[in-house]
Amino acid sequence: MSVDSAKNNNECIAEGAPNPQAKCSDVILEPEIEEDPEPYPPWNFSWVVDNELACMAWPQNTLNLDYLYDVGIRHLVTLSQEKMPPMEGYSKLEWTLLPVEEFEDPSIKQIIQFMDICQSAIQKHQPVGVHCRMGRGRSGVMAACYLVKFKELTPERAITDVRLLRPHSIETPEQERVIFKYFDHVRGTISGPPPPRQQNGTSTNVAQQQP
Repeated sequence: MSVDSAKNNNECIAEGAPNPQAKCSDVILEPEIEEDPEPYPPWNFSWVVDNELACMAWPQNTLNLDYLYDVGIRHLVTLSQEKMPPMEGYSKLEWTLLPVEEFEDPSIKQIIQFMDICQSAIQKHQPVGVHCRMGRGRSGVMAACYLVKFKELTPERAITDVRLLRPHSIETPEQERVIFKYFDHVRGTISGPPPPRQQNGTSTNVAQQQP
């Protein structure tokens, strides 16, 4: 036997060949067992109120959903019909769809529906997660309204707090206005008309002057 052959044969034995006379080609290596991948958060995930309400971009896979479950969330609310989580066959979380067009503001009725979900969750001590496509505009509106309803903040303070916690939240003037409108709803007051828009420095208010 040559020196190289003896060396190769010893390597086979060292690697655990069951028969010292076995050839290298006879050795069967056990496949490595891959561990299950760890759950991880959806993009832009953060708590707005610890262990009560979290906002995020849309969960893209079951690992994202598992993460939400692991941190205690039991009800997920989707605002983005164009980007929905893979909920089919996933039974760990309750799920509600409240479709709102991107860059639009939810209706007062939808905000009330969301608050009803949150109220029930608070009573059960179960956190809620809410998402849209990126977790900024539509989700930010719901988060600010949550602070108005359950933390008794003014709309200005609620908007500021959400933006400090989650930069770029509440993206349009219309989204800001619906938070003020919801604040009026909570107080039981009637919202007045929005201020007239300015066009070329001239008011578009065409209300007639009273005699």
